[in-house]
Amino acid sequence: MQTYHDILILNLTLCLLMESWFKRVIKLFCRSGGIFFMLAAGKNMGHYCRLCGRTRPNERFSGNGHRIHVCNDCAKMPKADREAIEQEEEIFGFMRQSHISDKNIARLRVLSAADNSRIADLASLVLDVAKVKPYKKRRLKVLARERRDLLEALERTGLIHVHQ
Repeated sequence: MQTYHDILILNLTLCLLMESWFKRVIKLFCRSGGIFFMLAAGKNMGHYCRLCGRTRPNERFSGNGHRIHVCNDCAKMPKADREAIEQEEEIFGFMRQSHISDKNIARLRVLSAADNSRIADLASLVLDVAKVKPYKKRRLKVLARERRDLLEALERTGLIHVHQ
């Protein structure tokens, strides 16, 4: 049976959760009649690095790194590696889109002629998918029916997970 104190704590918790200025409540501790909240701020501190995907403190970015969203560690990588990561993310982004447009297809043709074999293979695979079914709706169903080889290649490369 719940006591008046427990009901009061639950009501207070529900009221606080409904308030718009509480972004997230990470943990709620009820100990010895007191409530202790550990709150996370609504904003993440620092900046997001688009290459490594981490949120880093401001000190980990140079002046130019702030603008292009690349931390100091990623800026030290060789240029070919940085470009490969960016191009791979670009190809994965094409699969996330609802429609692979003509401009995207032109870009995929350029990427399929890249020096990096992984980038060229991914780009040619997405280019073939775009030729069969450029729209995302029922794309996997059409590929399973008409081009089973493309569907298996999407599974091998991991592009099928991005699609969904």
